[in-house]
This record gives sequence, C-alpha cells and structure tokens, in this order.
Amino acid sequence: DAVDRLLDISQAISFHNDYGNDRGDIKYLKNLLVQNGVIYVNNTQGALEFCLVEKDIDKYKAQLPALHDMIKEVHDAEGNELNVQKFIKKYIDEYGIGYNAALLYMAMIKRYFADSLTIVKDVVAVGSINVNNMDILKAVVMSPDYINCVMKYEPITEEEAKYIERLIDVFGGSGTGNLDLLQQSIKKWYSELDSICKASDLYDDEATSIFVRICNKIDSTSIREICLFDFKEVIGLERDTLIYGTIIDDLVEGISKQKSVVDNGYFIVRKKIAEGISSLFGVLQRILRLLKNHLKNGLRNW
Repeated sequence: DAVDRLLDISQAISFHNDYGNDRGDIKYLKNLLVQNGVIYVNNTQGALEFCLVEKDIDKYKAQLPALHDMIKEVHDAEGNELNVQKFIKKYIDEYGIGYNAALLYMAMIKRYFADSLTIVKDVVAVGSINVNNMDILKAVVMSPDYINCVMKYEPITEEEAKYIERLIDVFGGSGTGNLDLLQQSIKKWYSELDSICKASDLYDDEATSIFVRICNKIDSTSIREICLFDFKEVIGLERDTLIYGTIIDDLVEGISKQKSVVDNGYFIVRKKIAEGISSLFGVLQRILRLLKNHLKNGLRNW
C-alpha cells in the first residue's frame, strides 16, 4: 500500500489515520516517513491525511541515514546513469537495510525526484520504464531481467512542469501533472484513433506529418524526449529551445491544433477520396464531350 501510494505521482500522498497500525499506509507512511520528517501532513479531510514531500533531506539525516544518502547520491549524479540493482546492493551491504526498506526507499526516491528521475532497462534502451506500482518496482530492484536497469536524474524546471500539465489537458488526462500521466494520456488517445489517421503521409501540412511521426514513437521513445524535445519540432523550434513564457503557449496551441487535425484524419481521407472520384468523373465527362464533338464533326463531314 505504502509503495503504491508513493509511486503514483498523479495523486497526492495520503493515508487513513483511523486504520490499524498493521496497515501498510499507517505502518510505513505515518509511523516511519511522517514521524521521521520525510513527508509531512499539509491537509486533513476527515480521517484522510494528505502529505507533501520534505525537500530538505538533512532534516532526517540522523534518523534515516540510508534514505538520506541514497537521495543525495542520485542528486549528485545529475546527468549520469546509476545501475539500480548495484545501487540497492550497495545500501543493503553498507547500511544493513532489508529488501522491504530498499523497496520503500526506492519508491520514496522516485517520489522525491518525480519527473526528474528517468528509469530505463539499460543504457542503450529506448523508452523509459513507468515505475508506478510495487510489482514493477520489485522487478526493477530484484529481477535478473533488469540487471542492467539504470536511473538518471535530470532536473525539470517549474516552467517545464507547467507545460507538462497543460499538455495533459490537451490529451484528455486529469490529475496532478507528471510525465507518466502525460504518457498514459497520449497512449490512450492515440490507441483509439483509426489506423489511417496514423499515416504521416496522409496530411498535406508538414507540421501534422511531424506530429504523427512523433506520436508513432510513443511506445519506443522516452516520454521526456517526446515532450521536452520532439514536440518543439511541430512548431518549428530548435530542440534545445528553452521552454518558458510565451513559448509554452505556442507549443500547447500548436500541439493542440495538430491533435485536432489528426482527430479528423478519417474525414480527411473521405474528402480526398470524394475529391478523387469527382476529379475522375470530371475527366470522363471531358472525354465524353470530346468524343461527342468528334462524332458530330465526323457526321457533318460525311
């Protein structure tokens, strides 16, 4: 329960204060993380306590040194990959934490860094792993299939976070803005389209073709790469253009426009077919007129 609540960054961290101490959310969220200052209660609605993450990790360095040092190591390795299983083994060996604590701490690390932490199956893999529940996290931490799995911290700015939230609205998602939710929203929208809508050469506008080619990569490319870099090409921006101010408005407006075009891709095909048939009949009519005139002239001459 506690791990799943920490990993679901589309929802606020919460627990019921009237449950027994053996409940996961009470045992770990309240009695461990809240009491040691890792998270703190900022709102209460009846028996439901809502929490925020404490960003000053030094506040619990003495109580939970392993968690403190794990977060610090990930932060200090900014831009570099850390092998997840080697990382976990190091803290199990050096600090004596068990696998339950390791799983809880990894969930807390994911929550702490949120969209700024990317996890991929290996250093050459395309596309990130959406670690949003206990089963996936356990596989990443313990399974031989994920022995080469790495994580990387790359900060996301406040402006970029606002941009992500607005894109979630464009693609019909709801909840606290984050890249995982954006990826789910794009996938859901795109999977429900007719296959013909996903043909990039269907569209006359090159911007629409670019947008479709990007969406076609949603299962094979990191959502961070798509959102923060690829989508800029839809409105003709360089990939390294900073996302801030009116650029956010331009991006959201441009992507929303292209999404609307693709939503109507089926009707574009129908229109093209109708125009093609109309054009064909026009050609036939011209041929018939020529034949008729030719026949008239032939008869007249005869």
